[in-house]
Amino acid sequence: MKNEVMKDYFTANVKAEVLIDTILTPVIDEILTFFVNGKDSDSKVKLLAKEFPLPVQNLSSCKDEDSGQSKKLSYRSRNVDYLMSDRKCIYFVELKTTWSSFEKDQMENYLKHCRIKNSFGEKEGFDFIRLLNHVSKTGKSELEGDMSEVGFEKLEELFRHIIDYVKKDGAATNHESGDFSSQAKKYLIDEEADSSKKYLFTAGQILDHKGDEKWWGYKNRKLIYIGPGFEGIKKKGKGYQIGKTGPFLSKKAGRVVTFQDIIKHKDDISSIIANPDLEKYWEWVVEILKEIPVRGERKKTDA
Repeated sequence: MKNEVMKDYFTANVKAEVLIDTILTPVIDEILTFFVNGKDSDSKVKLLAKEFPLPVQNLSSCKDEDSGQSKKLSYRSRNVDYLMSDRKCIYFVELKTTWSSFEKDQMENYLKHCRIKNSFGEKEGFDFIRLLNHVSKTGKSELEGDMSEVGFEKLEELFRHIIDYVKKDGAATNHESGDFSSQAKKYLIDEEADSSKKYLFTAGQILDHKGDEKWWGYKNRKLIYIGPGFEGIKKKGKGYQIGKTGPFLSKKAGRVVTFQDIIKHKDDISSIIANPDLEKYWEWVVEILKEIPVRGERKKTDA
């Protein structure tokens, strides 16, 4: 199985990030818990959603910040691979399988969000609700205008409005069964929804944490990069220099975790894994990470 995975990793038109992302997802909580809080901490880092959109433009304001004039909203965003949190902070986690795919503009957008003073719910949460409403074409006009006080319940309200829609013939269609993400999955399959509608599944992932949504009100945010070792990443003072002329990521704003860091601390991470079904799986993940090239040097896989 390992050889087959690595063959796909080097196969043209196979997205390596999607491959490694799928492999890491079952253990991403434990990996981040160790590197953020340590193996003995009772503050666990948990995955809230994948491919969470972080708008390039501030959607919470319908006015230009400089002129004060009304502006047409743009829903252009950059998706962060993992949206995660512990008891005190939101983490934007970006996965790279090669640092050649690193984008300075992408990092600057993430850091812009890290500097926001408002809570996650007031800014990114609000922006996501408005984006979901827009792509779902619900026609819910009450989602326009000032929603700076929007709460977690507004996302659930919109989710249920989309799920419990009414057909043209007046017959109600109810997709409600199971957890929120399962409901979203069933809806997307039943309706053969296009890719833009898949933000409903993101909403479902978030709503699966209903009852434990204190993170919705967190104001602290940090950026974490996960990727292969690369000689262009240097620990410099109180942070990381990415490339000779690239941006500087301060330790206050976030950190870089390399696959080699993960391999080095594989036993510590293993001690955090509570699910016995994942123990053998974790060993397999580590073997995969060992095969990923360092500094752009590609290893040969078995024929």
